[in-house]
Order: sequence, then structure tokens, then C-alpha cells
Amino acid sequence: MWYFVYDFVLIGFCIPAVLVLPVLLVIFPHWRYGVLQRFGIFSREVSEKLKSGNNIWLHAASAGEVVSLSAIANLLKSVYTENDIVLSTTTKAGQDMANKTMPCIKASFYLPIDIKWIVRYVVKLINPKLLIFAETEYWPNLLKEAKLVGAKVVLVNGRFSEKSLKRYKIVKKPFAKVLKNIDMFNMQSKKDADTVLNFGVSPDKVKILGDAKYDIGENTGKDKIIVDFNCLNHREHIIIAGSVHDGEYEEVLYAFSKIVEKYSDSVLVLAPRHIDKIAKLEESANQFGIPYFKRTNFKCEKVNAKTSGGFIIILDTIGELATLYKIGKIAFVGGSLIHVGGHNVFEPAIAGIPVLFGPYTQNFEVAVTALKEQGGGIEVKDKDDLASTIINLFDNPEEIKRIGKLSRDTANRYTGSAYKNVDLIKKVFQSI
Repeated sequence: MWYFVYDFVLIGFCIPAVLVLPVLLVIFPHWRYGVLQRFGIFSREVSEKLKSGNNIWLHAASAGEVVSLSAIANLLKSVYTENDIVLSTTTKAGQDMANKTMPCIKASFYLPIDIKWIVRYVVKLINPKLLIFAETEYWPNLLKEAKLVGAKVVLVNGRFSEKSLKRYKIVKKPFAKVLKNIDMFNMQSKKDADTVLNFGVSPDKVKILGDAKYDIGENTGKDKIIVDFNCLNHREHIIIAGSVHDGEYEEVLYAFSKIVEKYSDSVLVLAPRHIDKIAKLEESANQFGIPYFKRTNFKCEKVNAKTSGGFIIILDTIGELATLYKIGKIAFVGGSLIHVGGHNVFEPAIAGIPVLFGPYTQNFEVAVTALKEQGGGIEVKDKDDLASTIINLFDNPEEIKRIGKLSRDTANRYTGSAYKNVDLIKKVFQSI
């Protein structure tokens, strides 16, 4: 009965959306990506790749979740060389990140709408031996249909946001039934594990393995990026602001404008969380009158010709941020000055630099708490605090080195989750 109600509600939303779909695609052009695949319609080429019958199916929502799966995926491929790995995501950012970080996958596609007959068709097409999904992607029909074709289902990097947990508690009994389709829960923290247990999951299915996102920092090395930025080698005041959201652009740019007043050779590498917001970011940068370059047309000779002072590099590419943290002196991780919940603070920590973040970091509570307790991370309350904290650090180069070492040491203690996940996945896979 619950699945019928769920489908009925989804269809109720989809019918009017389909009727006005052409208008929506004009208003929201980023929705055009994979629009047919979301209804289970694939090209012949993609269909042929998906129906090998020997698939391990990975699913992640967007770029961040793809990162958490990438180390696991590459390890799985080294173990199961005869199995094909396919990946679904819900966003274009996820697809782009997969192309950068998952050379092992045979095919990638957009996850179809979670309506029973659409999902059933796609699941039967892929016929996976194993379905592995990341973090919070509890799609009821996907999990149920995967079990019906005999697949083992594993959750990796499992977690619950405060917002989603409130929703699940409202439908506690139906959600508990959805969870029965999962064979193994590999959770990020004890808090997340306890949440699953409270929904009636058997304790022998629940493990605490940390976050596999933390395993990719040192392995993303793209030496070409370092070479492309070699004109920054002599600069002592480089700030890397990663995963900055619309709504934070002005705050980070304001802080940088204050920093440049004291340290005129400062460089800000600003990586927006969403590439499709680049135009808005450029608009904001223009308001502060500081020279900026986009990564895709950045050349050292342009910098030398245009400015000897401070400037901004807008990162308009996917998959380079982790490497760029290595050239930074200080990092700021976005999604934390506004009510987003933060992003992976261990990614810059692994590079051995002080990590700054705002007060809204609930999505990475374990990592943020560890950094703060060990002295490798600093919380700032607003744009003025961000500016003054960075200036204070630049005033004390030895302090930057000291905090950076604490930052790296803390992050290193949290690596290894990908290997632990694969060890447990192997046990589940062997039971097929």
C-alpha cells in the first residue's frame, strides 16, 4: 500500500511537469542534461553498455557523492576485473566528476525518476549483481526492484542530515520497510549508525567505516595543474576557497578585498560549488574591481603582463580542486557561511594547510570537530572574521606551518575508509 501511495504522489508531480516540460527546459537549461534518461530512455550505445548482465551498479547524487565513491569504485575494479562497473547520478556535476575520477566505469547515466515501472525497466536492463549507493540516496523503488532481480544492496558513506531525518521520522514505518532492502549499511559515524538502528535495522548489518571522501586527496595528482600555476610559486599569500556557493561569493570576495589592502600580492583561487553559476560569480568579482582570470584561459604570461598585484583565479573546471589545495597557503571551505552544511574539510587538510570554515558545517560534523579539537581548523563567523583571521595568519608564517601540520595529521587519521568498505563489499558479494 505504501509503495502505491509513493508512486501515486510521484506521478501526481510528474504529470504537470511533463506537460510544461518544454517551458521548464527553457527556463532551467541545466535540466536538459539527461532528460530522456530520467524517463528510462537510452541511446542504443548506452543500452548496449548497460545490459552486459555482469554489472556492479554504483549510484551517487552529485559531484560530492561521486568523489566518495571514486576510491571505492577504482578499488572494486582492481578486485573484480571481469565485472563491468556502471554509474548513475542525478546531476550533470556528478557526471562530469565521474569522467574525471572514475576511469574504471564502463558507462554512466542519469538515474531515472523513481516511479516503479520506469525503474523496473532500467533495473532489468542492467540486471546488476550488486547495487552500491552513497550517503542519502534512499530511493524506495530503486532499492526494491534491485532486490527483486537478486542484487545485493550496499550503502556506503551512509549518513543522515538533520533535515532528511525529520522527514523520515514522519514516515518511520514505511521508511523502515525501505531499509529492509539493504544488505549492508556502512555508516560514517556512530550517530549515523545509531539512527539506522533506531529504524529497526539488525545490528549485524551496520558498520561504522568513516567517510571514503577522505581517501582521495593525495591520489588526484595532476602535475600539469601545478605546472600551469608555476608563476605562483614565489607568492606567499595564496588562498584557495573551495566549494563556494551562490550567496557566499560576495562574502569571500569582500574578505579578499580586505586582505589585498594589506598583502597586495595575494591570490585567491575561487572554486564555485556549481559551475553553471560562473557568470554570477564573475558579476560579483567585477563589483570589487580586482583583476580575475578563469582557469580555462589562465596563462602565467597573462598574469605577468596584466598585474604584479593581487588577483583572482576562478576555477571553471571539474576535478582539479584537490590538487590546487597543494599550492595554497590557507584554505576556506564553502557552503559553511550560509545554511548549506559545509563540504569536505579534510580535502584541503590532507594538503597540509590551515582550513577555515563558517559556522554551518553539520554535513561534515565529525571532520570539522576533529580539526577544531586538534587545532588544524578554524571556524570563522562571517566575512569580516574570515578576512581578519587570514590576515592574522599571513602575519605569522610559522603559525601557518604549525596549524597546517596539525591539519594534515588529523586528516591522515581518518583515511582508509575506502579499503574498509571494499573489504565488507567483498563479503556481501561472495554471498551471491
